[in-house]
Amino acid sequence: MRLIISKYYPALFWISVIISAVLLFMPGGTEPGLPYVDKVAHFLLFGWLSLLGLKTYQRVFIIISSLIVYTVLAEFIQYYFVTNRGLEFMDAVMGIVGIVVGWFFYNRKFLNHN
Repeated sequence: MRLIISKYYPALFWISVIISAVLLFMPGGTEPGLPYVDKVAHFLLFGWLSLLGLKTYQRVFIIISSLIVYTVLAEFIQYYFVTNRGLEFMDAVMGIVGIVVGWFFYNRKFLNHN
């Protein structure tokens, strides 16, 4: 069963990247009004991408560094090119924290470290 599911990891990873780009680059004003929900969303989104990317490709440096660049670059793209969106330092920080936590869980769950 595990082999059947694992063959879909690359597609799931790239679909997740596309969905993240759609969510990150849609015009502002469409987010829920709850405080800090965007920070939690960045944390969960980039944590998921980190965990799934590492599980799929198992290239720690490439996946982690690419996702860090993605989260920082996304903030600049939002600021310069997306209506009603701005550059928020804490969104990038929470994205990076999510990436690190995803990497931690990948190490614990999939590499069986104690």
